[in-house]
Amino acid sequence: MTSKTHKKTSTTGSKNSLEDYPKGARKLILTAERLFGQHGFDNVSLRQIVTASGQANNYAVQHHFGSKEGLIEAIFTIRMAVLDAARGEFLNVMKKSGELTTENIIKAIMMPILEAFDEKERHLYADFMFHLFHRDKIHANSIISGDVPEYANFAPAVNELNTLLRKQLAHLPAGVFNTRYRLAAELFLSGLNERKRISHNKGNSYTNLEVFWKDMLKLSVVIFTTPYP
Repeated sequence: MTSKTHKKTSTTGSKNSLEDYPKGARKLILTAERLFGQHGFDNVSLRQIVTASGQANNYAVQHHFGSKEGLIEAIFTIRMAVLDAARGEFLNVMKKSGELTTENIIKAIMMPILEAFDEKERHLYADFMFHLFHRDKIHANSIISGDVPEYANFAPAVNELNTLLRKQLAHLPAGVFNTRYRLAAELFLSGLNERKRISHNKGNSYTNLEVFWKDMLKLSVVIFTTPYP
């Protein structure tokens, strides 16, 4: 997605890894990610997060993150930084081959989700991102307050991939491009639950995982490349 330049204040500082946080904060991050994914951001209280994480201090979230918004930022930043390492590898291969096509750029954005996380983490990430995509109440100073998060400081690879993709699809108005980006990402992430469902279906037409994810990728590409009226 493309973004305008805004000055944002992040409560997470330069902490881009789970290991950058003390043990108590790590418990809060992992617990909150699970609860947010299950119930949404607005339906989970800070007290619920603290209790579920097994901590006694009712103000533990404020102590480590300043607010719920700061905790959401921390979860997002950590997951994106992990994902960005895998995306960087895809980007380097693509640069060396010189095949900077629209489909390859989208592939470099989407497919690393399958490599960066294990099965459990993928579903946690997908559920969390679903609520992030559909959230309309975000603090004005948050790094995720606009249409597009400011990736440059914690996800340079996706920042570069987004720029390359925007150039490929320069004919699309910015708002249309950003909407299609969210829809394509949501479709690909929804594939995680769909794959799990069809794995129990004896009439499954997908012969293997590779065929399934190639199809999900092609559908994501179609969302971007369908002619805009």
